[in-house]
Amino acid sequence: RALVLTGEHLLAAGPPNFGNSSPEAFSSYKGKRGAKLLAVAVADGAIKSELELPASPVLDGMAAAGGRLYLSLKDGTVICLGNDEK
Repeated sequence: RALVLTGEHLLAAGPPNFGNSSPEAFSSYKGKRGAKLLAVAVADGAIKSELELPASPVLDGMAAAGGRLYLSLKDGTVICLGNDEK
């Protein structure tokens, strides 16, 4: 549902993929099966980190700026992830 490309990573957020024909697919799309944020290395496609999200992101509801990642979720919350170290 949301993608952001940084210099080294592709960040992807959304519900898990159960395929289009499985019984779990519809409940997954509706956000009833949770959601995840993945950081994937651009160089080799390896998953570098994975985070469970409390709700699915809204469509294209993710942005990166100033070393932080902002996610707008379907439950009305906005999450800011980043490193506060200077």
